[in-house]
Amino acid sequence: MSSLIVTLLVALAGMAGTLASALLTQRGANRLKQRELEHAVRQQVDERNHAHQLRRHEQRGDAYAEFITLAGTLQSVIYELSIANQSEESYEGRFQQARSDRAALLRQTHRVLLEGPEEVSVAAQALYDAMDQWISAAHRLHRADTEGFTDEIESKRRNFAEARDRYRNKRSIFVCAARNVIDLG
Repeated sequence: MSSLIVTLLVALAGMAGTLASALLTQRGANRLKQRELEHAVRQQVDERNHAHQLRRHEQRGDAYAEFITLAGTLQSVIYELSIANQSEESYEGRFQQARSDRAALLRQTHRVLLEGPEEVSVAAQALYDAMDQWISAAHRLHRADTEGFTDEIESKRRNFAEARDRYRNKRSIFVCAARNVIDLG
């Protein structure tokens, strides 16, 4: 073989090696860039998920806080309903307030049911039911008192106290369940 052919073959081999090296380097750079892009996308998804979870946690906390606040407001009105010897006009005004506050509590109960989780939803519904029963007990006590059913008044007072105690128990259960969810958040 002539030296020209050998030189040409060596030159071609060198060019092929240089070209192969450039292709391999470019392929490696492309892989690295793809990995970096995938990592950036995963990081963005993780950040969006974290932001979403944070918003949901805040929404839940707000829903729970509003629910227990409304329950406390209604609790005060129920105590006012149980005051003996109040005028019928005063009682009716308070009773209408209790009905309005109960409606607001029911709306907030629905919000808590949507926020969940199940343990808090069940506790919220039980608290609302206990509150509703307590309002009824206060109303029956008032009616027995104003209509002069003295033989029923003591029984109605016991029913009122039992309903109040059920409410307090259900309130404690709700608060505990809500705190557990908020603390885990």
